[in-house]
Amino acid sequence: MAFYQITFADSDRPTLTAGSHTLKVAQDVSVLQDGQWVIQESFVREQDLIVEAPRYAIDPQLVHDVHPPANQASACNTTLPHIVLSDSTLPWQRPVKLASDASNTPRPWLALLLFRAEEAPSVVLKEMSGGAEGSVQSAQAPQITIDSELLDSLLPDADELDALVHVRDVKPTRKADVDGEDPDRRFAVVVGKRMPVQDGFYVAHLVSMENLGVDARSTDSNSPIALTSLYRWQFQAQASASTSLIDRLKDLDPGPLAIPIRAPRADDSDEAKWVKETLAHGYCALNHDMRGPAISVSWYRGPLQPYTEHAVQVSPQDMASVNADKLLRYDPAVGMFDVSHAAAWQLGRLCALDDPDFSATLFRWRSAAIRKSARERTLETQAQDEVRRVTPMRPQAAFNDFGKTFKIDRAELRSELRMLAERQAFSPAKGHPGFDEQRDDGKTLSEWLVNLATLAKVPLHYLVPNGNMLPTESLRFFSLDRNWIRALLAGALSLGGEDAAEISRVYERLLATVRSEKTDLISGEEPVSGFLLRSSVLKTWGGIEVIAKTDLSGVEAANPLRLDILSPGIMLGLYRGIIGSLEFVEPAESLTFAAPAKKPFVFKDEARGVIDMTALVSFRGGSAAVAEALAQKGRSIRFAFKPQA
Repeated sequence: MAFYQITFADSDRPTLTAGSHTLKVAQDVSVLQDGQWVIQESFVREQDLIVEAPRYAIDPQLVHDVHPPANQASACNTTLPHIVLSDSTLPWQRPVKLASDASNTPRPWLALLLFRAEEAPSVVLKEMSGGAEGSVQSAQAPQITIDSELLDSLLPDADELDALVHVRDVKPTRKADVDGEDPDRRFAVVVGKRMPVQDGFYVAHLVSMENLGVDARSTDSNSPIALTSLYRWQFQAQASASTSLIDRLKDLDPGPLAIPIRAPRADDSDEAKWVKETLAHGYCALNHDMRGPAISVSWYRGPLQPYTEHAVQVSPQDMASVNADKLLRYDPAVGMFDVSHAAAWQLGRLCALDDPDFSATLFRWRSAAIRKSARERTLETQAQDEVRRVTPMRPQAAFNDFGKTFKIDRAELRSELRMLAERQAFSPAKGHPGFDEQRDDGKTLSEWLVNLATLAKVPLHYLVPNGNMLPTESLRFFSLDRNWIRALLAGALSLGGEDAAEISRVYERLLATVRSEKTDLISGEEPVSGFLLRSSVLKTWGGIEVIAKTDLSGVEAANPLRLDILSPGIMLGLYRGIIGSLEFVEPAESLTFAAPAKKPFVFKDEARGVIDMTALVSFRGGSAAVAEALAQKGRSIRFAFKPQA
């Protein structure tokens, strides 16, 4: 499983399980008497603790993924259902001891049961009271009532319960962040022992084993048994369905990030050729409300361009301005504006105004910088005065000190005196106000700017101004326009700026404060490229892994500068260099389970599709061994990208 960067483990048991615990600390004070240590006094302190854990419901946000996919038809007739939980300790937070378990070993409290639609029990909300200590109780708990004979077939026994729950550790470097949060690294997986062998509709229930008291096989009663249903989903098993992740991704429409246009024709007018060429470069025409009553149409393109980067780059200093009008570009030949960089500048200013902490920090940093400049001018004046005072009559004289001769150089003396005065008057050891504060503020501002350069605060409609550029089920490639990014940052730094020159100086000083790989987005020479994926698979399969390679031969892999879910169904990736290919891989934590090659399952109830877990060769090796033996090799799909010149 090295390709998937995944490791299986039997369990992830919490240090303290749900319930009441007592913390006891004891200390003995001993004295030496007649050569022996004798306890003279003992001190004991006890503290009662209650550890809370879910009991009658779990947070739906803890459910990372389910298989088969909810509310879909899929070819899942030969795989076992499972549920992936983002809290890796959850199955062991409330361990249970089943009456039929001779070992009296604590077992996981969760089990996954699968029902055909005609077997599926109704869910009834039941008032729960008098729960055990350490439970976070709900006023009502969803209950299902199951026929004893059916439950006896579906419910795992004590040993199977251990084998059907395991932990997966995955490396998230290839996964997209969601809402700015790092992807999860460790997951608990609960597997069901019944396969949907027949086509039809099914319902899966994640149930609590705690409510059983004794398991189903320990009673001769034929009366129905009630279980708490913590989570449920439904799906359709259809052997002919082609709805796997890779099958869905095969239908993607790859291409450059631009409005689709018909190929130029020989009989096109010059105007039509010009419009098609402009659209092919990623521009779109938008209504432009002027300051007066006039309404015009202007060209706009965001930071994502459908070809390799411009050879001519505008310096950050040239983007510095006290207003956006300086960055408007006008083409008198066609009478239209290009508002791209002006819009970026204005957006940067709005982002800065929207963040009170940034605005206040920028003002404080500017004020400290002004004070520092004033101090430097004062020190320079003092140093010059001291030079004139020390050598008023002998500008080139030499004097003897303990037999040594020194020659006075005014420039060097002035520099030394200036440094000495600065150390004496403004030493951090003296706690001079503003010294460390300015340094820390500069780092904070620089990190904020670098984060803005990754487009973290840029709304989606600035990136994709026209919906036709990113239609549903599409994959679009682009390179990053650094000129647009520089205009964005210049707008953010324009708050409180006196003039363009001052803003430019602030720009340079702040970017020099921090150095990271993401500063390539602003000042690097190597191009930055990426992709936008818009597909419903992002809603169905969480944690899709993305492997980008900048070499067309598929040799050199690129680490992402940013890999995020922008909104439900849209993923953004930014990489250093020009992407040569993209490979989408099924999530490592969601690998499905099926019988090993040439070793079909042994059924305990073949009509219902219930397998005999104890018949597996890997069964005695623990749940990690079972998972590794049954996990299907995931699939991937690759898209090549040929950038436009």
